Amino acid sequence: MKDLLIDIVNYLKTNSLVSGDGVDAFRDFLPDDIDNLVVLSEYAPMPSKRGIECTVRSVQVLVRNTNPDNAKALAWKIHALMNSTEEGAVYLDQTRWVIFNLRSTPFKLGMDDKQRYKWVFNVGIVTYLDYN
Repeated sequence: MKDLLIDIVNYLKTNSLVSGDGVDAFRDFLPDDIDNLVVLSEYAPMPSKRGIECTVRSVQVLVRNTNPDNAKALAWKIHALMNSTEEGAVYLDQTRWVIFNLRSTPFKLGMDDKQRYKWVFNVGIVTYLDYN
């Protein structure tokens, strides 16, 4: 079974923006003991249409870093990567295609209690269903 968030983490790794899943990139989990990281969190999707094998999924990208400039820069680099194609569809790997629809530009969410800066943005992702 495919997993959209793993496919995005691997796409970010291929483009040298993260080191890997569970290293500095996490899915639906924000570990407290790692200062500099990227978290991809899926939230409520758009309703699916019966008989159509694709849907619009919703993902929030969060970048946390002890350095405010590094947090902002990485958020914008990921945003630019997701906004880099004019054709629409991007292949994250040999089988997973997506269409990124950026819903916001990166913005500063604030700092946590350990003085780490957080930047976020949201993206709608058209792709096939994971059970394919």
